[in-house]
Amino acid sequence: DAVNGTQVTYTVSAEQTGLYDGEHDIMLATPTQTGPLTAKGTDFNVVMRHKMHAVRIDIPEVRNLFGYRFTSLEITFPAPVVGDVTYDVTDPNAEPIYTNLSNVITVNNPEGFDAGYTIWVFVLPGTVDGDVSYKVKSLNQQSVVNTYPLSRNMKAGHVTPISMAIPKLYKYTSFILSEGGNNLGEEFNSFKVYDKNNTLLASFVRN
Repeated sequence: DAVNGTQVTYTVSAEQTGLYDGEHDIMLATPTQTGPLTAKGTDFNVVMRHKMHAVRIDIPEVRNLFGYRFTSLEITFPAPVVGDVTYDVTDPNAEPIYTNLSNVITVNNPEGFDAGYTIWVFVLPGTVDGDVSYKVKSLNQQSVVNTYPLSRNMKAGHVTPISMAIPKLYKYTSFILSEGGNNLGEEFNSFKVYDKNNTLLASFVRN
């Protein structure tokens, strides 16, 4: 977030928590001017207007195929929905300037989400028309990608409700290999993984 004269820039992050914490719920005040000050002072009443669009993702009961909480949700939109937005605070009705845009949002929350939970995602106002895809992850598993069509004008200060079923689990097992103690006496630059039948599964080369 930055200020340059009357221009103020906010970042609607591509990584969000899924909570309605107000961090990305940007608001601007109107009006921006009032009458002259007097000896008795001047009442200056303003109205705060929401400038972002909120997506409310509800997870219906018994629709979490994981069977336990997942900690990450990745959503890919057909158009840019997050990035930097710049406003002129002297003219709240002027068109904002968008930069550093992305069409992917990742919701990460170590507390996790489950059936019956609501996930909040804040996006830049605009029209979304096309396929939206999403997948979820936990510490041990991840889902396949689900895709559905969405055609909507995401207006500032409005909410788009979505009822989201958790996709089916990805059927393969992922292994995370990390280097522990090295007893070779020197740095190694490659290693191979075999199964119990001595079949080569993977070969890795360190850059």
